[in-house]
Amino acid sequence: MSRRMRLLLRGLLLEASFNPRGMQRGGVEWVIGPGSKVDRASPFNANPVLAGYAIGWIASSKEGASASHLGALASALGGIGDRLVWGGLRLIASAIAVALSFLGPFPAALAYLLVYNPPELALRWRSASVGLEGIEAIRADLSLEGLPRLVPLAGRLGAMAAGVAAGSLFAGGWLRGAGAGLWVAAATAIVLFAAMRRREPAMGWAAGIALLLGLAWMALRWIAG
Repeated sequence: MSRRMRLLLRGLLLEASFNPRGMQRGGVEWVIGPGSKVDRASPFNANPVLAGYAIGWIASSKEGASASHLGALASALGGIGDRLVWGGLRLIASAIAVALSFLGPFPAALAYLLVYNPPELALRWRSASVGLEGIEAIRADLSLEGLPRLVPLAGRLGAMAAGVAAGSLFAGGWLRGAGAGLWVAAATAIVLFAAMRRREPAMGWAAGIALLLGLAWMALRWIAG
């Protein structure tokens, strides 16, 4: 098994031994295996999907990564990874699953897995591969011309996907003819709109239109009923 594949597969269990004291430090030691040069006096915590940058660097460095440089890298990986993976990719996959939930739980779950897993595994492979190439390769890949370019795009797509999911709640409630369900859908859409609008302006186009149409439809039903 290649070194990259080993880091990728073992990295899936990075947080299995997470604890408040060392955080992911024990997981990093296990991923690298015998001869790990992890500083046991310092905690380590980064986005688990992009942690391969740091893990690969530690594994390939003969002297070991310094605690200060590793801490700075972990902070950068947390900031980029949380926005790219949790605030972008996971939101997109969740919104698509919600929009397809009218087909049943199995198609919705399958859609989530198909949308989320391949990009996440690709990011894990990329981070481990670049990390093994050393700190200069990491700096180049984490520069504004590298991986961070995807962060704004992921945020916009996630915001628009959330808007479509919110609109699908209205459509589902209307097709079922559920009065109370429509109010629940409206509340959900309002919460999604308020939360996402603060961090991504593109939410206004998707969730805003869905919200207005849903509220207008409920107002007409209330007047007519």
